[in-house]
Amino acid sequence: MSVSKPANAVPASRWGHPAPRTGFAVGDVIRVSEDAYLPGTGELRLYVAEVVGRTERDGNVWIEVYGHEVKEDRTLRIRRRYAQIRPDLADVLPARVR
Repeated sequence: MSVSKPANAVPASRWGHPAPRTGFAVGDVIRVSEDAYLPGTGELRLYVAEVVGRTERDGNVWIEVYGHEVKEDRTLRIRRRYAQIRPDLADVLPARVR
């Protein structure tokens, strides 16, 4: 029986199973739906400029970040933005992949 790899998985743990993402790094580009981040509405695509911290709310981990929204043409908005994001629900393009 094979285990499907989540889209946001990090390298396999020492047991060989993908580990769910529990954090972000500067340079990551994150895409999350409306219910996976605060504050805001609609889908968010964010370039991570600073990871501030992490908190737990309702049994879920939330990562606090500052960054810049990624526009449709893949350029960044100038204004810096704060968000709290659930890493287990985020699609992440790590900085080292681009």
